[in-house]
Amino acid sequence: MCFGGRLNCRDCPQNRWIFQKKLPTYPVPLLGAKGYVKVMDTAAEVTVQQRFENRETQPIEVEYQFKLDSKKVAVTSFVACIDGKKVKGILKEKEEARDTYDDAIASGHGAYLLEQTKDELFTASIGNLPPGKEVIVWLTYVME
Repeated sequence: MCFGGRLNCRDCPQNRWIFQKKLPTYPVPLLGAKGYVKVMDTAAEVTVQQRFENRETQPIEVEYQFKLDSKKVAVTSFVACIDGKKVKGILKEKEEARDTYDDAIASGHGAYLLEQTKDELFTASIGNLPPGKEVIVWLTYVME
């Protein structure tokens, strides 16, 4: 399962490790996190909102990983917002989503990708986050 989105930046819950790919590792400040839960009978819809900021002097690509029990959880939405522009993830085949993300990064555009990398491990990637900018990420999933 992969959600991918693309944004032209010129126009516009468990342990988390955040790092810059292909360069030395840097922490990216998590400015805040909120959780919203809606319970319906024996199921719940959970939305996690997180805010990150690039305090570096150049655009960065960051990743963070989190665990979700994939046998009891289904991701339903992945949304990112930068400079008031929201990008909603679109469900794509894994390779197509990765190619779209990599192409956007190589072209200097902002891009977002959520991948299920193992049974219970998900990786969110935020690419070409401009210096001094914040990004808000919403992840929604349902669970029993």
